[in-house]
Amino acid sequence: VVSTQSTGSSGINAEYAADLILFWIPMYDLIKCLFLVWCMWPIANNGSAIVYNSILRPWLLKNESRIDARLEKVAGKVNKYVDDAKREASTFAESGTGQMLNASAQVAAQTASQQIDEALNEEKDKDQ
Repeated sequence: VVSTQSTGSSGINAEYAADLILFWIPMYDLIKCLFLVWCMWPIANNGSAIVYNSILRPWLLKNESRIDARLEKVAGKVNKYVDDAKREASTFAESGTGQMLNASAQVAAQTASQQIDEALNEEKDKDQ
């Protein structure tokens, strides 16, 4: 049984858990492979369209408000973290260390630009 580990909150990949139980069924791998081929078959009503329209879409429509509420909650937390990071970055940039780092970066960029210009001029001199 080959699987990738999930980073979800449950900590267990659903496919991996199902494979642990279902691999005991005779020809499970063949049936699973045929199901996946049917889902990807390039026809109008392939398996993915049927599964989506008969199972996934009705569930999503039924739970749309709960999903939207959860996404709003997560978006609020992400926006809070982004705002905190911006505030920390601004504080660092205004500090002496941040200003010194900025000056060092400008000097390094200037030096790199000069070295590139010199290298390009040397190439032009060789071509002439």
